[in-house]
Amino acid sequence: MKVQDILTDEGKWCQGSLSMRNEDGTYRHCLVGALLELPNAQIAVAKIHERIGLMSISAWNDAPERTFPEVRALIEELDI
Repeated sequence: MKVQDILTDEGKWCQGSLSMRNEDGTYRHCLVGALLELPNAQIAVAKIHERIGLMSISAWNDAPERTFPEVRALIEELDI
């Protein structure tokens, strides 16, 4: 499984919370919440930090200007 399989569209992404339940019973995850779903997230975390620097992944995901297309582009670019 990859983060790409979890954050497939904007309806499955969130900010300000690791995960939240939608009305239909499905879940939204922030980037960190999606990483926590992986059996071995360390490699993905290292790739993200190589790309975004020392900023925390949560802070990057939750930045007010952050958009889902930016998150999706990052996870596709890093193939995670």
